[in-house]
Parts: sequence; C-alpha cells; structure tokens
Amino acid sequence: MPSVFKYFHEQLRQFSCVGKDNESVLVTRKGRASASSVQSYDKAATFQDDTKFAEGDLITNNSTLEKFFVVSQESSVEATVGQLKKINASISHYSVSGNATVGYKGSLVGTYDSFQRVVTANMRQYDAGLLDTTVRKFILQNTISVSLNDRIVFDGKFYVVSAIDDGKYVGLLDVQVADDKRKVVIT
Repeated sequence: MPSVFKYFHEQLRQFSCVGKDNESVLVTRKGRASASSVQSYDKAATFQDDTKFAEGDLITNNSTLEKFFVVSQESSVEATVGQLKKINASISHYSVSGNATVGYKGSLVGTYDSFQRVVTANMRQYDAGLLDTTVRKFILQNTISVSLNDRIVFDGKFYVVSAIDDGKYVGLLDVQVADDKRKVVIT
C-alpha cells in the first residue's frame, strides 16, 4: 500500500467494481478549483499499489453508494493516482429503426449510469469539437454499443445521438446529443 494510505487510513473508503475485488481508495478534491462543477464532480484518487481498477471502470463507494468513472490513471514509484468523474445521471438508451415515410421505432437497449453536462455558451467558446446542435454531453462506458441517431432518454426527455468520441477518454465514450425533433414510437 502507498505510504499515503498509512497517513490517511481514516479517510480510506472501500470501492467495488463489477467483476473485480473490493479495493481501498483515497478520494480527495481535485486541485484548488473554485468552480462548483469541479468541486462536485471531479475527484482525485489514490489507488492501491496492486489495483485492478482501470480507466473506464465504474466504481461504487460501498458506504455511500456514490458511483464514479475512473477517467485517468497513472502509476509511479510512489503510488497509483488517477482522476474520477462522479456519476450524476441514469439514462435509457434506445436503438432506432425505420425512416420518415414508415415512421421510427425505438427499442430499449438498456439503462446506464452516466455523467451528463448541459452545453453552455462558455463550453461553445472553448470546445471546438462541439456541434452546433449539441445541447448535452454524456460520458458512458465504451462497453455500451451506442450509434449515431440512437436515442438517449434523460429526465424524461428524448435526445438524438449526434456525435460519439471514443478517443477523448480511455475506456469511455464522450457522446454529444441534440434535441430529438422526430417522433419515435417505443416498442
């Protein structure tokens, strides 16, 4: 175990991940940022030396049931450190078939944990990869088979998938969605 674990042993928390053993993780705030979104959702983590958790994993705090994506991870002589993104959404994913003449039919693929963000004017100013129609961004595990024109339902509202970036994070997808203007019949 990293020596930092001995010093902060009271702050260690047990985390679980599907298919892996429970592990101790030290979770702290990420830097000195004053933005509320960074304070609320972005965390720094120190993992066990022999950690089996990897980038893209969805880990759950066993005591608070908070969930996080492991966004990045780096091993050094001192410790294995990384960044976590707190889950703040549960989404339903629908695949869509059909066309404008016969209509569109959507069938539920699954319900997944996600991190979501509303696209703001500030994001548009600094993120050159945003499409003009994008209203939200979702981070999903790359084990989910999401395609362009699939539908994501969040908070009772339908969105159409307009861009999928599988290179921004290791093991995760950065998905842009637009407001859904077509009527999709759910089957």
